[in-house]
Amino acid sequence: MCGSFLVVFLVFSVWFSESHAATSECNTEICRVNATDSVEINKYNQSLLVTNNTVRDVMIPTKTCAEFKSFVENVNIPGLTHNYSTDPCLCKNLGETVASGAVCAGRFRDARYMIPPGNCSNSSTPTCPGTNDSLLRPYDGLVNISAVEDVPVGTPEVGSTQTGNIATAAIVAEPSVSSGNAAHFCNDMSFGGYSDWFLPSKSELTYLFCHSNRSGNRTAGNPAETPACDGDFGGPTTSLTGFASAAYHSSTEISNSVQWILQFSNGSLGNNVNKFNSARPRCLRIVGDAACDALNRGDVAPGGAICAGTFRSVKYMTTPGNCTDSATPTCNGAVDAVTKAWDAVDISGVTNLASAALPAPQGGDLATAAVLADPSMTGSIAAKYCSDMVYAGYSDWYLPDKSELTYLYCNSNRSGTRTAGNPAEQPDCAGDFKGPTTLLTGFDGYYYISSTEGNATSAWVLLFSQGALSSTYKNLNGPLRCIRKY
Repeated sequence: MCGSFLVVFLVFSVWFSESHAATSECNTEICRVNATDSVEINKYNQSLLVTNNTVRDVMIPTKTCAEFKSFVENVNIPGLTHNYSTDPCLCKNLGETVASGAVCAGRFRDARYMIPPGNCSNSSTPTCPGTNDSLLRPYDGLVNISAVEDVPVGTPEVGSTQTGNIATAAIVAEPSVSSGNAAHFCNDMSFGGYSDWFLPSKSELTYLFCHSNRSGNRTAGNPAETPACDGDFGGPTTSLTGFASAAYHSSTEISNSVQWILQFSNGSLGNNVNKFNSARPRCLRIVGDAACDALNRGDVAPGGAICAGTFRSVKYMTTPGNCTDSATPTCNGAVDAVTKAWDAVDISGVTNLASAALPAPQGGDLATAAVLADPSMTGSIAAKYCSDMVYAGYSDWYLPDKSELTYLYCNSNRSGTRTAGNPAEQPDCAGDFKGPTTLLTGFDGYYYISSTEGNATSAWVLLFSQGALSSTYKNLNGPLRCIRKY
């Protein structure tokens, strides 16, 4: 399987799954290539199909990325652009270790993950020998973290709360939480060359259990979200090792005094666990596209997208300024000119935020999807413009929520124009917002549209000439800037 591949469009999915099944036998690098039209490239016993701007992660069995890059860039194919990924887990199976020592933990709900090996020592730069976890930490005291969504008993944690990274950042930012807790342990960890570890949410922890050396221990009805460990959870397997037959922390709250834990001895999700109680943490990180990892905020990535930096443990890209009004736009970097409205209907899947000072849940991608799923939404609205966009080989753009839009403002060419008390969430643009800087350019001074609702008839906008957040009528036309997580 590591010699050559014959790629035919009609059997592409078969080829793709077969090539990945065999990648553990190959000592290869990974390249990512995209094109505006269907093309096939055959050379050096390599075959690759890229079609209609769909980005494919592909195995190059006989050449390094550098060699393949040189070949591709000398092929005269109109519309072919190049975006190279060095994600170390793309050539690994679930549970395999990469060169840095981190363990590839597979894909869950469109996110790819890594974990450290088992039994990490009590240190910000731990050793992790791979034996069963023994370190204990508390969640912390009887405090409700306002930026962490409470998930009541009997409520399954769905994709909207698969956000352990966001919850971890919120817990760590809470001044009444001590530095010795589970979230701090993961947040402070530097292991395998990575420093973006976090404490998994309830769903992410369930995913780990379903692929752990303890998954066979589950008793009837456990784990509650997926007793068979199937569907999105993709199990059961025993590929991830070093888990003790004991309770593990999630970053998900139930209330101000209790949290969710998962008992790896039987797969049960505990829902009445005092936050003072100690349990084991196993940290997690999202494996993203490496295109921006060696670049600075504001730099242009291969393919043309702009690296927008890290906000609350999530990495972002944005488009250059002044994208045309098209599903496949050109974006020349000038000041944004396209304007769209939010539309005029209350979306049940989008949280209404009544105050400019409250942080949005940093879920513009989820809000965008909820807006588009509502049958009442019509026309060329802001959310649809971003959702339909294919740019730089990516098709997962979305309309930023209020907090994400504030982050863009704080690092935009307009950040110096903010007036007293603006932006309301972070008037000095410091802390999580990483500003003020002027690294992101092409922003107009008018009201930018966010994906956050105020109520049934209003949505949040940000006036870039002042940094002022306000909730206004949904039929206001304003400029917009699409973003993506990676």
